[in-house]
Amino acid sequence: MASFSHGSAASRLPTADCLRQMKAVVERVEDPDEAAAARDWLDWCEEHVRTFDPLQLMLRLPPDPDADHAGLAPFLDRPTYGQL
Repeated sequence: MASFSHGSAASRLPTADCLRQMKAVVERVEDPDEAAAARDWLDWCEEHVRTFDPLQLMLRLPPDPDADHAGLAPFLDRPTYGQL
């Protein structure tokens, strides 16, 4: 099994080689229930890598929120400097 560093989130994701090794292990599971659970787990890992790895997307800043109440709502319930 591959070892993972404690660096950025992307560096902690399984590599393609690690996923291939995981698949080889899953394919050797003989018990049908355990095999199904292992396939589900592997599917989750593969999907997680696809959706979480920020290096698979074009690098850019996120868009600015709209300067209206709806766009700023996630930030309005946080304590401010005088409220800490």
